[in-house]
Amino acid sequence: MTPAARRVRPRLMTPGLLAGMAALRRTRAATRIQRAFRKRVAAGKKRKVNAALPRYRIGKQMGTFGKKGSKPKPLAGATLRTNTDFTPQGNEVCYWGTSIAPPREHVMFLVAQHIVMDVYKRSGMNIGAWTGPTPSRNNHPTGDVRNGRLKEIKMEFVREDQNGSVTYTTSTITISSTVASTPEQFASSIRNTIRAQAILGFYCHSYRCIDYDDSAYYIHDDFGDDIVTLYFTTKARIQNVTPTDGHNAGVTGVPSSVNDVGANPLMGRIYDFGHGGPRLKDEYERMQSQVTGHAEIAKVSVSDNSTSQIDTARLREDSTGSNPGRLARTFRQPPNGAAVFKNVIGAKNVSMPPGGFQTIMRTQTVKASMRRLTFGIYEIDTVGTAVNVRAQNPPVVMKSFMVGLKPTLRHETDELVKLVVNVDRTAKCTIKRRKIPNAPAYVVNY
Repeated sequence: MTPAARRVRPRLMTPGLLAGMAALRRTRAATRIQRAFRKRVAAGKKRKVNAALPRYRIGKQMGTFGKKGSKPKPLAGATLRTNTDFTPQGNEVCYWGTSIAPPREHVMFLVAQHIVMDVYKRSGMNIGAWTGPTPSRNNHPTGDVRNGRLKEIKMEFVREDQNGSVTYTTSTITISSTVASTPEQFASSIRNTIRAQAILGFYCHSYRCIDYDDSAYYIHDDFGDDIVTLYFTTKARIQNVTPTDGHNAGVTGVPSSVNDVGANPLMGRIYDFGHGGPRLKDEYERMQSQVTGHAEIAKVSVSDNSTSQIDTARLREDSTGSNPGRLARTFRQPPNGAAVFKNVIGAKNVSMPPGGFQTIMRTQTVKASMRRLTFGIYEIDTVGTAVNVRAQNPPVVMKSFMVGLKPTLRHETDELVKLVVNVDRTAKCTIKRRKIPNAPAYVVNY
């Protein structure tokens, strides 16, 4: 037998294996170097935050005001689009603002559209056009069963008070030739019903589809816990059409040209607000309360009118109290946002050449349960017993922005500033059922 010292032991590391391991180490080292190089190149390409805007010829678009916002997200569900034109103007300075979202009536109409889509789907019907007839026997005198099985929907509403009591109420929307005869009217009826109950503190808990045998063939329970996602995109195009000195003074025969010596470039600021309108700090609200016909700007917001414009006229009105004109003097030129507004979330200096135009793009996403969203869109009426409704912690649905522009060089004491604005809005809505947890395992004991 061969002694242990003379035994030939197998090689664990062959030359080929060693060469392969060395090549792997070289490849990994090269990969690390390439990654570090790409990071350095990418860091060098970042745009400076306060970089000066490039110079353009008169009348050419200069770009966008402030942040551009993210790209629209593809959401399946109901979609609403609006296009509105405005011609704001003002002496010495011009303020104009709007919301990112459409008016609150349009927002709730969008939610109601999604409910109509769900009802149609459960009833075996399609929406070919929102202004087309609703398939229903009530719309046809013959009563043909092929005209649909949907007779009405019953919506159940719940109000939870602070003392723990719960109140229920039911509203019925019946399909007829005058009510809900089209999907558009159907959605409007649902929106109006939700609004009438929301200001009293009720939210929609469930809805049922009723057929002509007065039987419920579809029940949507716990609708208040469903998750609603709203996505808003707003693009506002603003053009400087401030007239020249001669045209502004009323001289006839003098055309207004952006290439005239007296053509007015503009400068100012753009403000972003966390609510549906600017909210003045306390000391400025006290000034504003002295204005004749005073209406608090926080309440006269974009959610209360059909054009979604901020009520900026109050900023320029002279007060009639002990210190007349103080509020108006504050806004004779665009102020520093943080010094005047308590809900400003961003402000930036902007400028516009004569005849030039800028684009403002803003996006906003709201995600909340139907219960919280209802009270985020409609404020609870404080009259009567509704003041005792338990707080629902509503989300902020309305955010807004505002621009204030003045002449770069003022040629007259009361110079006119004039703008032309076009606003495109796209709103989308999806509703998902709340996640229902699985039942626990059932244990059988023998």
